[in-house]
Amino acid sequence: YNGIRCVYLGDKATISGFTLTNGSAEPYDSGLNYADEVGGGVWCAGRQAAASNCVVAGNAAGFGGGTCSGTLQDCVISNNSVLYGLGGGVFGGVLEHCTVSSNSCSGGVYGGGGGAYSATLNRCTISRNFGDRNGGGAYSCWLNDCVIVSNSAYFGGGTYSGVLINCTVVGNSAASRGGGSGSSDIRNSIVCYNTSP
Repeated sequence: YNGIRCVYLGDKATISGFTLTNGSAEPYDSGLNYADEVGGGVWCAGRQAAASNCVVAGNAAGFGGGTCSGTLQDCVISNNSVLYGLGGGVFGGVLEHCTVSSNSCSGGVYGGGGGAYSATLNRCTISRNFGDRNGGGAYSCWLNDCVIVSNSAYFGGGTYSGVLINCTVVGNSAASRGGGSGSSDIRNSIVCYNTSP
């Protein structure tokens, strides 16, 4: 963590076609200002701030190692991380046709949402993410027409505590329970070949 995020986008600002890498916000510390801890790659000041056709990779933060808030379209969010926070790849916001892969979230009780936390994802692929507590792929997210594959966590390898509509959840694993999904509302979806003891 060097405390220097790649991009801050004011509300209604846009960015397109950039690679955002090696940025960071501070790791989670209850004494810090929230703004210092979010979005190592990009922090969007509001939902109308938007990134498209970007690669957000190798960033770190207390919350949202890759991105925080805003609207992302046709982006790749990969290899980002958080320590003692939530949302290894994504924290909040709306994602359209994005790939969220190989992100991680650690920190025991706070380690939720290796790929995404508290976000809406439409037609996205969520793969190979890790959360050491809840939701390897996604935690407390709304997922529409998404593919959730090869994620892992302690509870809910693919997803935990969210809504899945028309999704495919396959090949995920959990160390305790809910290999594919834990405590989620699943509608009209395929959930198969997930593992959990």
